[in-house]
Amino acid sequence: MRILVLESSTTSAKAMLYSSREGILRSCAQAYSPEHNRNGMQDADYVLAETLRMGREAAAGGPVDMITVGGVWHSVLCCARKTMEAVTPVYSWSYTGAAEFTRKLRQDRAYTLDYYRRCGCMPHVTYSPFKLMYLRQAEGLDLSDKFCCEQSAYNYYHLTGQCASSASTASGGGLINLRTMDYDGETRKELGLSLDQLPELRTYREPLPLSGKGAAALGLKSGIPVLPPMPDGGLNQAGAAALDPGGPMTLSVGTSAALRRTMDRPVLSGPPSTWCYLSPENTYISGAATAGACNCLDWALERFFPAGTTHAQAQEAPVPPEELPTFLPFLFGERCPGWRDDRPASLPGLRGFHGSSHLYYGVMQGILFNLYQCYQTLCGLSGVPETIKLSGGILRAPVWVQMCCDVFGHDMECPDLEQASMLGAAALALEAGGALASSRDFPQPPQTVVHYQPEAHRRYEQAYQRYLSWYGRLQPGEERKEVAI
Repeated sequence: MRILVLESSTTSAKAMLYSSREGILRSCAQAYSPEHNRNGMQDADYVLAETLRMGREAAAGGPVDMITVGGVWHSVLCCARKTMEAVTPVYSWSYTGAAEFTRKLRQDRAYTLDYYRRCGCMPHVTYSPFKLMYLRQAEGLDLSDKFCCEQSAYNYYHLTGQCASSASTASGGGLINLRTMDYDGETRKELGLSLDQLPELRTYREPLPLSGKGAAALGLKSGIPVLPPMPDGGLNQAGAAALDPGGPMTLSVGTSAALRRTMDRPVLSGPPSTWCYLSPENTYISGAATAGACNCLDWALERFFPAGTTHAQAQEAPVPPEELPTFLPFLFGERCPGWRDDRPASLPGLRGFHGSSHLYYGVMQGILFNLYQCYQTLCGLSGVPETIKLSGGILRAPVWVQMCCDVFGHDMECPDLEQASMLGAAALALEAGGALASSRDFPQPPQTVVHYQPEAHRRYEQAYQRYLSWYGRLQPGEERKEVAI
């Protein structure tokens, strides 16, 4: 069985052709051009076109038995209700224009907690309802004649002629009630949206046929089953064989970063510092995400080193943690644990002897400290995981991988392939097509285990305490406990 995987990620269009017998046959990726991807806003038709172009290259006109569609967990655009023509940009998770609006919303504690308990999300620029509320208030956007969807659902419409999504994708967008596993009625009412203004929710076992228009765009025959959109974070769980409740924790460090663990019930923290979404199998994923990761490291490379310097060159001279300045990695606002989308980044503790390597390694360390904060909260909710599986762009930097293990004080499994989400999409498709009894039977890529160094962990713990003192958010004696659903 041959699966064509299409994915519109935060920064690039991707495609993979996967064979149940031979594994990955072809893989293609193309970074978005800056003019179509700036300030957290993207051109929906450009992203669609690039994704289809990658799909044509990966498929190369050969036989394809099934197509999957993936995308980021948090994006929204508005289309004309009658024509499905995009009338707004796509607002991704990195769009921060609504930060002041959501900050004021969070001052209403009762409103915030009620929404958190219902949907597992916070009033925050990450989530679709609050982008839409802000655009309605600030720019006069009239939603009454609009159809609202994610980029991946928009792609799906152009492939099948029907706009559908999954509860897992919509959950990460902040639109799903954790108890009903359907669109949250109170949120829809607040937005003034009817069900026919939102994508139909389908499971990965409910594909629709590839339309003639979609077939022409991909250079394939029509009628091929197309699985409804699934989110990259949920697909990462499938690709890492982490869909069993209470199983491994995944740590994905790419443009942004996230920790995830599958649970058999909704798990939320009190006070709110984590999130909970539906998984592709409609179990639950308890997790935490940060807005700053490789995007912060790219920023550091550009500003602290001469033009043309590579990350590998910047990482050639490691600096011990006690010599590093503290970096609060909120260049793109804060998601977890504080949910302050208006929070700025900072480099406290900066001294005259600090050079470019100190600053660069300080940024690497600060990104991991933010994740370690989230990890400690998640462990308080669901226990310390036996296994952590690391994926994403961090795998291209062995020095950073070792630092990550040392900061966490935990060995980590690192697959020899970065694209866990695309492999997860292939796994679900093989199950849906009957080639696998379960996606859990999907063959795992070779794993390299990186062991943490106890002495290094102790040194990073001291630096982490300095980070917490500068962060200044966690109050002494504050309990991290579950919120009742």
